[in-house]
Amino acid sequence: MGKGITKSMYVRTLTKEEYEAVQKKNAKEIKRITGISHDFTVGDFMVPFIDKPIEHGLYKFEWNGEKEIWYIVQGALSKERVFCYEIS
Repeated sequence: MGKGITKSMYVRTLTKEEYEAVQKKNAKEIKRITGISHDFTVGDFMVPFIDKPIEHGLYKFEWNGEKEIWYIVQGALSKERVFCYEIS
């Protein structure tokens, strides 16, 4: 992931209903939120951030132009690390 997630990867902040749908791993709603049309997994991850993350912010990361990973910030753990939902 290089040095970490930056604000340039920020897409938007989720609504309360959207965030709850991700928490419940509602596949239909996650596909609508992200535009993903393929199968995916949702998991909890600790992610390095360069910029201060936006709470419940939706971030899109492209890995080598081949794989999309979406991160939804749950909460900060430290100055540089946050707890996220990873959708990949």
